[in-house]
Amino acid sequence: MTQRPEHSNPPLDVGDPAQPQRVADPGFADVARARWENEGGYLLGTAPAQDARVRVGRVYDERTPTDGARVLVDRIWPRGLSKDRADLDEWCKKIAPSTQLRRWYGHDPEFFEEFGRRYRAELGDPERAEALEHLREMARHRTVTLLTATRHPEISEAVVLADLLGVGNGAG
Repeated sequence: MTQRPEHSNPPLDVGDPAQPQRVADPGFADVARARWENEGGYLLGTAPAQDARVRVGRVYDERTPTDGARVLVDRIWPRGLSKDRADLDEWCKKIAPSTQLRRWYGHDPEFFEEFGRRYRAELGDPERAEALEHLREMARHRTVTLLTATRHPEISEAVVLADLLGVGNGAG
């Protein structure tokens, strides 16, 4: 696995020429999804929702009867999507990864594990910790669907959050 240069802490050097070039791998999303599902997670529409308290999906997907509260967890509003069409219950942008971390990661599947580690560290910030507790409280009382605009939600911040909130096991 290729590793990005280590930096002490953000700010991350997103313009570092030593960073590897991204090579498209059409199978990476399938591998990431299978790994995540084997560990108890699932994407919107791929598992029975009656057991779920936290689910992950794309904000571009239409609401389903089993969504519960639809919460967008991206900092940036999804391109080309109206607020009416998004049909959100909440936009929790305070919980999103920092711009520096998001740019560093670039949704490169090779760096998902490190992204998750760094994002979990960011969730210790007081504002993000408060937002995480808010989502945890929501999930205690009803199903919550964490939404993201990324093409591959299985390697997004929504999956990291779902893991922290206790995917598939009721309360967080």
